[in-house]
Amino acid sequence: MATITQYKKKSGKISYRAQIRIAKNGSIVHQESETFDTKTLAKAWATKREAELSARKMFKPKEKPLKIAQIIKDGSIWVSGSFDKMV
Repeated sequence: MATITQYKKKSGKISYRAQIRIAKNGSIVHQESETFDTKTLAKAWATKREAELSARKMFKPKEKPLKIAQIIKDGSIWVSGSFDKMV
């Protein structure tokens, strides 16, 4: 769900920040925000963006990082930037 925050710029003008955070299993997997001149525009953007993100279902659980011991055990240490050469 989006959060809309009102704040005042140095010029005195009121702006609205729409922020979207998506969490899976207690950790944030996606976060974005946009600033608008009106609260209506902020809500409209947040609603549309949440629907887009939900439709794509692009958030998959993060893979566990490889441990150095496992890499050494497997004997496959790749040269940075090249997947066809092994050290």
